[in-house]
Amino acid sequence: AGWLASLPLTNVGFAQESLGDQLERLAAAEIDPLQRVKIAERLRETVLFLHGELAKRFVDKPLPLSEAESLAWQQALRLWAALWENYSASLKPLLERDPRMDGWGARTVQRGLFVGKEIVRLYGQVRRQPTPGHWEELHAYYRFAELLEVTSLAVRDKLLPYAEAISAYSTYAHALLLARADPCALTAREWDLVDRWLQGWARKFFPDKVFRPSEHVLLVVDLLQGAGLATWEDAPEKSPPSLRYGSPDKLSVSVQQRQKRLRTGSTPAQVLHSTASAH
Repeated sequence: AGWLASLPLTNVGFAQESLGDQLERLAAAEIDPLQRVKIAERLRETVLFLHGELAKRFVDKPLPLSEAESLAWQQALRLWAALWENYSASLKPLLERDPRMDGWGARTVQRGLFVGKEIVRLYGQVRRQPTPGHWEELHAYYRFAELLEVTSLAVRDKLLPYAEAISAYSTYAHALLLARADPCALTAREWDLVDRWLQGWARKFFPDKVFRPSEHVLLVVDLLQGAGLATWEDAPEKSPPSLRYGSPDKLSVSVQQRQKRLRTGSTPAQVLHSTASAH
C-alpha cells in the first residue's frame, strides 16, 4: 500500500513500467494465495487508470498506429497480462480446495474474467480482433467457474458503479458480446457506451449447455476453440460438451421495454437510472 501510494501516476510511462515489473515479480513469487488475490485487487484499479491514460495515445487513431501509439497499446496490454497471471496463479489453490481460499472462488474467477474482458476492450480500441490465445484463456476461466460451481454467484465490484451485483457468467457474457459489437466501426465514445450498457445487460445472456429450440437467434461459443461467439443456423444433432449456447431474446425484450418507456415520456436519465438500479 505504501509503495502504491508513492507511485507517481502523473508520470504514466514510469508508473506503467514500475507496476508491470511488480506484477510480473508477484506472479513468479511463492506467496499465500489469498494475499496474492488481495494484492491483485488493490492493484487492479491502478491498472485500469493507467489503461485509460495510455488509451489517450492510441484510441481513434488512424491505422497503422505510429511507433509511439503502438508502444502505448503494448504497455497497456502488458499491464493486463501481468495482472491476469496473478489471478491464474490463484486458480490451482481454488481447485485444490485450499482452506485459505474459502469463500473467494466466485470473486477470484470473476476478477480474472473481468481482466479478460478488459483485454477484449483493449483490442477493440485499436480495431483488432483478440488473439486465439486470448479467447482460449478466457474460455478456460469460464470452465473454472463451472467446475467451482460459482458461475451465478453474485459479487460486488467497486470499479463497476453501474452494477450492484455481477457474476462470473455475466462478466464472461460481457466479453463475448463486446467482441460481437463491431468494435472496429465504433468511435471511442460509442465504445465506452456499449461497454457500459453491456455491463448491465450481459446478465440476460447466459452461456447455456442446453440448446433451447424456442430461441430465435442461435449464438454459440466453443470453450475449446480460440474464437468468440459464432452465429449458427441450426444446432448440431449431437452437441459436444464444449459448446455453450446463448440467445439475445431476453436482451431484446429488455431493450424494447426501454424504447417503449422513452416513447411514453420517460427521459434517458430515468431509463438509465432504472437499468442501473435493476442490475
